[in-house]
Amino acid sequence: MLGVLAILAASYALPVRAWLDQRAQLEQVRTQRDELAAEVDALREARDLWDDPAYVRAQARERLNYVLPGEVGLVVLGTESTPEDEPVTGTIVPAVDDDQPWWSSIVAAFTEVGTDAAPSEAEPNDAAPDEAPPDDAAPVDSP
Repeated sequence: MLGVLAILAASYALPVRAWLDQRAQLEQVRTQRDELAAEVDALREARDLWDDPAYVRAQARERLNYVLPGEVGLVVLGTESTPEDEPVTGTIVPAVDDDQPWWSSIVAAFTEVGTDAAPSEAEPNDAAPDEAPPDDAAPVDSP
């Protein structure tokens, strides 16, 4: 009798184990389904936002820097992407007085950038191109 019970237990062990594995797998699939359903709901809500013209207008202003007619769009460069430890390059132009027109600061910036370095800062050249030849140089005869 004990042998028959052992054979019955052995014959039922494999199907019971497969049943338990399938239950665990079913639970994992249900959890994954719930996560995907939540993601679908979030995507539907995001899609529904794009049906609102005010949201589309706000996104165009934020992402694409669009402006309405009559507005002036300004983009400040170098505020986020420039590392703080990187040295600032370029010429610093002093601010203009309050009694001068606004455009004078732009003119001053272009004037300052367009000028060459001071002679004391410039590197000496071997021969400047606009210098006259020395007096002891022989004239060149042309045919």
